[in-house]
Amino acid sequence: MADRKAELEAKRERLRQMREEKERRKREKERLDAENAAKSLGGASHSSGGGPSAETAPRSHGVDNSEIDRVLADYGIATVSKVRHVNFFLFL
Repeated sequence: MADRKAELEAKRERLRQMREEKERRKREKERLDAENAAKSLGGASHSSGGGPSAETAPRSHGVDNSEIDRVLADYGIATVSKVRHVNFFLFL
């Protein structure tokens, strides 16, 4: 009986470790996805101390971020300023 209890306890511990590793990989993937999204928007990674806000970011190809925000909002897509705001809170 004691052997069976020890075996079950070992299985529980192994499962706990597997869950923790899975959660760690998930958080790492989310962090990398957020960084890649920020980079694809032309912004710097927020882990470097922050970058320009959507309103003060340099213009890209002659298009103002407010114009991009307006077009995205028309299509029901999250705006650049909201995405950068969300990414900021992911790194707190």
